Amino acid sequence: MSDLFLLIDVNVKGVLYGITAVLPQMISQKSSQVINVSSVAGHLIFPASTVYSATKHAVRVISEGFRQEMTAHIQNRAGCGVAMCGPSCIRYMVRE
Repeated sequence: MSDLFLLIDVNVKGVLYGITAVLPQMISQKSSQVINVSSVAGHLIFPASTVYSATKHAVRVISEGFRQEMTAHIQNRAGCGVAMCGPSCIRYMVRE
């Protein structure tokens, strides 16, 4: 169960903490880019990856919502943006 909470902490809360950290400066300087990392798993669900897929889908939703909310706060947002990349299968180790 702790592995599931780790996925949520890293993949969802990490994105939210990152946005929270940069948002005040983005609004004040009206020029910044946020790039969030999702995954193909945010679009497709694979066996034994339900929670992982859910967290990566959450990154998609958070990114789009943040983009829409930024538009409401920054009238001339020519220099501001939110992007999301969704790589396919990659190998990585969260912990050993």
